[in-house]
Amino acid sequence: MCAPRIVVVGLLAACALVRPIQAQESVSLGALLARARESAPAVLIARSRIEEARSALVAASVKFQENPEVSAAAGPRWAGGETLADFSVGVSQFFETGDRRQSRIAMTTADIDAATAEADRVVRDTLRDAASRYYRLASTLELLDTVSKARDTAAEVERVAARRFALGDVAVLDVNVAKTTRARADAEVNVTRADLARQYGQLSSLLNWSGLDALKVDRREWRRVT
Repeated sequence: MCAPRIVVVGLLAACALVRPIQAQESVSLGALLARARESAPAVLIARSRIEEARSALVAASVKFQENPEVSAAAGPRWAGGETLADFSVGVSQFFETGDRRQSRIAMTTADIDAATAEADRVVRDTLRDAASRYYRLASTLELLDTVSKARDTAAEVERVAARRFALGDVAVLDVNVAKTTRARADAEVNVTRADLARQYGQLSSLLNWSGLDALKVDRREWRRVT
């Protein structure tokens, strides 16, 4: 009877240890930029175009662009009152003349260079966008902390006003003003949370990082800049 209880207690203790570790997980600006370089959809698409251009170069470097053609014909032939079997076989191969192959290779090499330059541009734009969204997200998190504290203060003021009204120290107008202030603070918190969820969604889409909103954003870089 004691063993199952010990097992249950052990599992509960393990869960208690896991939760703080998960709660402490955070993502820094460096991690976001590394993710942008490795997994951002725009970057992956741009790099795939480089590989596509390289594949075209391999095809362009082939000496014979067309396969040999084999033709055959067979049929009866009459000669001197006799019927003979007549057949013929031919093989043809297309050969390029001049510098057509070199020109084709030069064109595909230029395509590779253009795709590489475009991929570099996409990486730069993605990194800049990721950094900008990180700072915006960190700023919104700081704002959420501020408006949450203001909401808590407004709620405490409302409770004090209600107690004082019950004791006859203040008029009902003071209680209504405190309620209105607390309602506005609640609305500000809700608006900030909605904006935060939208920013998390946009950053997750940019980086192809599902579950990003479950991680704590490391705001030390943002605080050093500000």
